[in-house]
Amino acid sequence: MSNEELEQEGQGSMNNKAETFKRVVAVIIDSIIACIISGAIPWVGGLIGGAYFLTRDGLGIEALNGQSIGKKLMKIKVVGPVESIDYITSIKRNITLGFVYVIYPIIVIPVLGHLVMLVASLAQLALGVVELYKVISDPDGRRIGDQIADTRVIEE
Repeated sequence: MSNEELEQEGQGSMNNKAETFKRVVAVIIDSIIACIISGAIPWVGGLIGGAYFLTRDGLGIEALNGQSIGKKLMKIKVVGPVESIDYITSIKRNITLGFVYVIYPIIVIPVLGHLVMLVASLAQLALGVVELYKVISDPDGRRIGDQIADTRVIEE
């Protein structure tokens, strides 16, 4: 969605782009929540934590107003073609930061599962660095996940 379209729909302008620091802190908060969930519940915790991480921007919880917990605390929000995004759009925009959660069940395979997770985690780290670079360098602050899902993050 172009800046002009967003401005016409009242969903922000380039001046309303969320600060990079706030975005980074928000994703750290959401990552900590996902990790706590993952560690607190044996066996299925990783799947539940991953589900939270991937769908966090589109949970549909009224109190969160279409924001993840981290974004709510940092007073930023994701917008797309509609005011609040749904969980499918959330998965699309967050898969680049959370694909390691999708393959998490493979960890039960002795040795091979751990090796696959190690390689996937390193790839996830590298992609995270690319995503941060995109947030900093893109005039609208749109990372690859935002481009895939046609979203952007703005100040609340």
